[in-house]
Amino acid sequence: MRKDIIEILPGTGLGIIKFGMERNQVKMILGEPDEKDVFFMTESDDSEAEVWYYDEDCLSLSFDAADNWRLVTIEIDHEKYTFQNTSFFNKNKLEVITALEELNVLDFKHEPVPMEEAPNHELISSESLGINFWFDDDLVTEIQWGPFFNADESVKWPV
Repeated sequence: MRKDIIEILPGTGLGIIKFGMERNQVKMILGEPDEKDVFFMTESDDSEAEVWYYDEDCLSLSFDAADNWRLVTIEIDHEKYTFQNTSFFNKNKLEVITALEELNVLDFKHEPVPMEEAPNHELISSESLGINFWFDDDLVTEIQWGPFFNADESVKWPV
């Protein structure tokens, strides 16, 4: 287990992996991804994103063409990752809410996001942290976050 990519840093990245890094910079740290997918955000525009999956690290990284293929989103789904020295993976909604309140994060929102394959899919998000905690059957199964934004809605790159 790599110790340099464990800590979730809202607005900044994951340990030494920082938002705004280019694909070749990430590749120098993590190597080739196990899989890559290309997505178009909507059918009506040409905004393209590429997602890299690192299976052993339970990690996926998204790069956006509109941001010159810089790293814009990180998703993790394993208990080895921590935020403020706490693992949120497999915690229930009450445990997550309590932990956020203890960290003085009070702007969280909770909403159901049912899907056909996951009818009990839910989300707790914090705008101030730019972080999403995804739940299935009341347990965190994925954490997703991105960079912060400036007042003019432009990305505030940490690198």
